[in-house]
Parts: sequence; C-alpha cells; structure tokens
Amino acid sequence: MAGKYLTTAQAAEYLGVSNRTMRRWRSRNIGPAYVRYSDRTCRYPLGGLERFRADHAAR
Repeated sequence: MAGKYLTTAQAAEYLGVSNRTMRRWRSRNIGPAYVRYSDRTCRYPLGGLERFRADHAAR
C-alpha cells in the first residue's frame, strides 16, 4: 500500500497553518511537497509533511 495522502485542509491542520497559507506556499513553490491531480485537486504525502516540519523546526 502506498503512503497516506492528505487534503489541503488536513495538511494545514497537521502543520498548524491555515488553508490560505498552504495555497500561498503552493503558488510560490516554497511549501511541502504535493501531488497535483487537476487544477483544483492536490494532495500532500504524509512523509513530505513530516520532512517539511522537521526541516523547519526551531533549533
């Protein structure tokens, strides 16, 4: 079975940010990795979200 993929809303909640922030990051190519299925549908792999959170943790 493939890894788990989250919707934008689920990914935003996981990272503790708003849906708007997720969309802004996508438009600027600065956020976590995602897969775009169509103009209106994209999903975030859970592993990518975990890496993004670890890479951006305060040290």
